[in-house]
Amino acid sequence: MSNVGVIAVDETIQAMFKAGDFVEVDVDVNSYIGEGNYVFQLGESKFIAPLQSIPYNGLQILLANYGYENLTVKDDMDFKIVGKAIKGWVAKDII
Repeated sequence: MSNVGVIAVDETIQAMFKAGDFVEVDVDVNSYIGEGNYVFQLGESKFIAPLQSIPYNGLQILLANYGYENLTVKDDMDFKIVGKAIKGWVAKDII
């Protein structure tokens, strides 16, 4: 794990985290290496969500716990893994 970065969650990355939270990401991971929470891009939007390999059906984005249907990644989708989430920090107002 040589390239680790921290990203601030914005409005385009909201399933597991909220705007203002921070996530430590291993940016050397740019393909699926096993179940876990990944930072990925769909079109122009970035997301953090669990990915799971489904035999004979490719990758599935697990969104059911967040009120959405799970999504299977298809070949024609503009999908790219940009890192694997390592740790998250929840931002909290202290005022």
